[in-house]
Amino acid sequence: MPYRWPNPDPVVMNRETGDVPKEQPCIGRLTRLGVAAAERDKGLPLLREVSAIVFGGVRGWHEGDHLANAVARAGLDLAELERDIEKNLDKYEAIIAENEAAQKAAEHWGVPLMVYENEPFFGQDRLEALKWLLEQKGMKRRG
Repeated sequence: MPYRWPNPDPVVMNRETGDVPKEQPCIGRLTRLGVAAAERDKGLPLLREVSAIVFGGVRGWHEGDHLANAVARAGLDLAELERDIEKNLDKYEAIIAENEAAQKAAEHWGVPLMVYENEPFFGQDRLEALKWLLEQKGMKRRG
């Protein structure tokens, strides 16, 4: 996947001090959409399509129909997901909090991060190693 620094960056932070404000409109929205997609067994397709616009050089990826089109390419409807998130916000917040706790327990804070049998795989350069391990453990690709 091509990579360019996102514009805007999904995470608002002060680059000089490293301070990250609590209010995070872009990453908050993306995180909730990711959970909603995962609940529908479409988490990885959504991740692929949204990452392609966020990190693939689409300026203003959060404006216009960029995000809606990416979500549609993942086989989902942005408006439907956002209605469900709004209606069930407590459920989504609980899932996110649970995942954040698991991430801290793995002693990491960044993405992408996968943990399998207490072994963290941090960074896209570790995805192939994780795939290899999963295959060694007998896991098969889903249809």
